[in-house]
Amino acid sequence: MDIVEALKSWTMDKPPLFGVFHVVFLLLTVVSTILLIRFYRNASTKVMKRIVFLTWFVFLFFELGKQLIYGVFTPNYSWSEFPFQFCETPLYVLPVVLFVKNIKIRSAIIAFLCSYVFFAGFALTIIPLTLLGNNTFMNVRTLVQHGSQFMIGLYLFSWNRKNFTKDSFAFGMLIFLGLTIVALVLNFTIGNYVEGFNMFWISKYNVTQLFILDKLQPYIPYIIFLLFYLAGFSFCAFCSYSVETWVYKMWIKYKPEPVEELECETKIE
Repeated sequence: MDIVEALKSWTMDKPPLFGVFHVVFLLLTVVSTILLIRFYRNASTKVMKRIVFLTWFVFLFFELGKQLIYGVFTPNYSWSEFPFQFCETPLYVLPVVLFVKNIKIRSAIIAFLCSYVFFAGFALTIIPLTLLGNNTFMNVRTLVQHGSQFMIGLYLFSWNRKNFTKDSFAFGMLIFLGLTIVALVLNFTIGNYVEGFNMFWISKYNVTQLFILDKLQPYIPYIIFLLFYLAGFSFCAFCSYSVETWVYKMWIKYKPEPVEELECETKIE
């Protein structure tokens, strides 16, 4: 396929951390996030869903390109690139925000995006570690996708800020646990027979690429490794939630919002 060859042959020197290529995308992410929050934090649910749809479309576009590069239609497909790593979860949860009518479910998904997905996007946008290479499309995809996680997480927090509580975070944690269970089921079934298959990088049969855990995995029982993953990720997500809510409290302390402003989940469609 010509398009596949074009994607594979579009190469560049590996960009260094905080080099021009990296910094440009960091600035684009920050500016886009600020503009979204500035102009659309009080948007109607209909407008919010349009923003979510555009974000989902960006994820879908880059994921399709990634799958073509890694040979999804060939016998030599790289199964470590199967589209259910944690940072691909917005592909599956963003449509729920679009179509679910139950406000509690939508709020739980938004809480998950504001905390877990936001933290992962933030960490890998700032320090993409081994994710940058020589393929230009994949480098752009890495920084745009993780930057989009950062952007949509903060935006949805700003949009749903009055309803984001500890209970919301707890429901978001349930979403995280549910997705982790799916990853575990895939790892214990497909991953037991397919080399390199390691969803969420928590397979018992393959070495993880997760920071710190990659050093611990060879020396601790698998159940302890898994508990470290769940507790560590949830702690980082809770820190994200805490910082976001603290910033919001400081904001309204010094710049109170108008009383007549509508509650986020009761805005007119």
